[in-house]
Amino acid sequence: MAGAASVRRALTRDVVEAQVAAIRRDRPLPPAYLVLRAAGEEGRDDYSVAYLLRCRENGFMAAVPGVGRVQEYVESLLSEEGDSLVLFYTDQVQAETVRGRRLGPGEVLLLDLPWSAVDQLVGPQALRGIADRAARVVTLSVADSPGRPCTGDALDAAARWVDRLDPDTAQEYYASAQEVEEELPEDIDGEELEADEAPAAAAPSPAPAPSLRPVPPVAAPPAAAASRRTGALFASAPALTDQEIQRLRALAGAAPARTGGVERTTRPVLADPLESDLHAEAAAGALPPPDVEDPALEDPGVAAELQQGSSLQLLLLAQMRQNAALIQRLSPSKAADGIQDVLSGGPSGGDSSSGIKGHLARDAFLRQLQDAKGVTARVQNNALAELGLAAAEPGLMRDYVEKRLPLQDHRTLLHVATMAAHGWEAGFRSGNQELMSFTSRLLVFAEQVSLDAGKLQLGYLLGGFPDPSPLGLASRRAPGLRTFSRLAAPQWLAANLAYLKDLDYAETRIAQLGTGRPPAAPKSQPSSSAGQDATEQEEEQQPRRRPPRRPKNAS
Repeated sequence: MAGAASVRRALTRDVVEAQVAAIRRDRPLPPAYLVLRAAGEEGRDDYSVAYLLRCRENGFMAAVPGVGRVQEYVESLLSEEGDSLVLFYTDQVQAETVRGRRLGPGEVLLLDLPWSAVDQLVGPQALRGIADRAARVVTLSVADSPGRPCTGDALDAAARWVDRLDPDTAQEYYASAQEVEEELPEDIDGEELEADEAPAAAAPSPAPAPSLRPVPPVAAPPAAAASRRTGALFASAPALTDQEIQRLRALAGAAPARTGGVERTTRPVLADPLESDLHAEAAAGALPPPDVEDPALEDPGVAAELQQGSSLQLLLLAQMRQNAALIQRLSPSKAADGIQDVLSGGPSGGDSSSGIKGHLARDAFLRQLQDAKGVTARVQNNALAELGLAAAEPGLMRDYVEKRLPLQDHRTLLHVATMAAHGWEAGFRSGNQELMSFTSRLLVFAEQVSLDAGKLQLGYLLGGFPDPSPLGLASRRAPGLRTFSRLAAPQWLAANLAYLKDLDYAETRIAQLGTGRPPAAPKSQPSSSAGQDATEQEEEQQPRRRPPRRPKNAS
């Protein structure tokens, strides 16, 4: 029953030609519906929206959504000879909503159908009152948004496909388009001819034969008059012709005898009492001098403008500039680092109340120590300022340790500071910022501990190192009988022990110079093996055994 209804309501050739002839680029394409016979559930007929594009002598062209089920149905349409009834081509065109909002490119199928397949299309009225219309009608959609193809883009896609068709079919489309262009009325300067201006002697052209009946074109070009009389919102207006200007002047009429009297009259400027008083005091020199000089007055152009002007706006401008200069002068300068920002806010630094300001300052201090270059620069500049030097040199920190650190009662600290100074010198010569930063922190630690009489708390905090592990204080005994460093190589120990023995021999020789006795030779020569030296040293350090006592009852 549905198929019979569709056949009765099928489109005809005259209807298709009339709808194609009415196509305009600024209007939507005429819609129709392609019947997908027995393509739905339970063998029912479904529909696909189709848009008519062009006509030719033996067929027409339409656009349908590029959906798989529609393409399968189009491929299944065969002629009586078993050939494909429809030629199709896949392309993308710009889609838009019913209100003209662009959706983007959408895929469509361009169909070239013969006139024998015109009964496959039905008009929009055939779907009125149909059940489940949303499920049975295939529409063009872009990102799940239903739409329709833009007229101009669809016609351009059809023209591109015509260029790729076989010569006979393409020639039919070209011929139909040329015939319709010849039938269009001529115009003069974009205006259509009126009935009385049309040539009266024009003879009617003979009617064409039925086999050569022209087909209306794809799309008639818009009227030139409309394009000249209307323009886009932001487009430049077309220039008026001399005839149009004369016509406008005639419609406006002659100019009145007296015009512009009010506009040419100069309005008197009423003096403001406050402004007059300020100018009078300034002229008499009664105003006090400003506390802060306006920087704008240094500009000659601004100063001349302020002197020439007499309006209240110039006075307000000068006052605003002076206020800005005062605020800039009175506002505190920005802190150089995060520590000052933390300590400047809230209670003072000596406040004993509980808070987190000290913790925040400590975190800011540790973040600054991560900048090796900045730490090195600050310590180096402070050392130069203390020693009164202008430029840094490799032995800067050695001089500072010798001249500025009170290390008389702290020999261990003296050795640590000396090693740190030599490390700083090595980093200075090689340009190693990390080494210089590490040794600078060691020197800060040594200086603060020496100033605090050996107390380590503040000095270790200034070093910025993590807290030492308490496990190191729990053990007081050496982990073995060897009294030598286990980190040092045995050859290093042997070399230094031999050096110490030579020093002992030299000291003994110097002490016995006045006695005349030759110095005693060293007991043993230093061996190359560190293990033998360590064994001999351990044997010498072992206490001597006391001789056994005699029994009391022995006779």
